[in-house]
Amino acid sequence: MPSAISPSKTLNVAIIGSGLGGLSAAIALRRQGHLVTLYERYDFANEVGASLSVASNGSRFLEQWGVNIPAVKPVVLKKLIMHDWKTGEVKSEYGLGDYKARFGTVSFKLSWKCIRDSADTLSKEYFNFHRIDMHNVLMDTVREESSEELGPRGSIVTNHKALNVDHETGLITFENGNTAMADLIIAADGIRVSQKVQRLYTSLFFQVSDQGKNWDYSFCGK
Repeated sequence: MPSAISPSKTLNVAIIGSGLGGLSAAIALRRQGHLVTLYERYDFANEVGASLSVASNGSRFLEQWGVNIPAVKPVVLKKLIMHDWKTGEVKSEYGLGDYKARFGTVSFKLSWKCIRDSADTLSKEYFNFHRIDMHNVLMDTVREESSEELGPRGSIVTNHKALNVDHETGLITFENGNTAMADLIIAADGIRVSQKVQRLYTSLFFQVSDQGKNWDYSFCGK
């Protein structure tokens, strides 16, 4: 991706939840020149997670966003092995030795210091990451200093659990009594989102869907 794109209107964006989805949305919007603030209900003191498999259709976005892929300490997946759950016997194997040649992403020429010459080598692989490593690097990417190339610096506000969202005014009310205003609000808090916020976005979704009768919204948990 080239330098950050200057939008016709810079939006003040609030993202509720700073997990992998919220952080990824923040980076993408930052690269488009918007001002992004993430509101997280916790303080990251007890982050956990397991392995994340990221194929080339995912790693291409990490590359485009300028994420420091080597800092996530990737393990390159070379072979898929299926074992019998009871005996441990190997039932089948699928080699990925030629993965880059078959499925590797298109090479992007980037100047971001965090990638340098490693992009062409790393971004086409089938990666395994540890969730916490990925989460930490995505947070760093959100909060990198502002520049023409990276876009405005994003911010992450912890210990802010959203209780209510007024979509008409853009007002968010938090459990601690604080409030925030935004032009665009993205709910990325997963199953932990408050019932009020969940009902609001479910209602809005079906209102919009009702206006476009030919829309396919089967992805909405159905």
